[in-house]
Amino acid sequence: MKREIKISRVELLYYSQPERRKVKVRLSNGHVGYISRCWESWEIYGCTVEDKRIILPIAEQYNGWLHEGLKEY
Repeated sequence: MKREIKISRVELLYYSQPERRKVKVRLSNGHVGYISRCWESWEIYGCTVEDKRIILPIAEQYNGWLHEGLKEY
């Protein structure tokens, strides 16, 4: 039987540097995924497609924070 993968830890990286902000998500299977801003949205990388499905709600939740404090061009 396959074990359910859960989020075990969420870290906000480069909190005081808006242009470098990332979210690090550690999963119960030992994998780590990263979320960074991409245009007006976000991108998830460093993990499997299955992991990305689990991390997706975190990306949506922190999208505003990833873009907060950046100058509009």
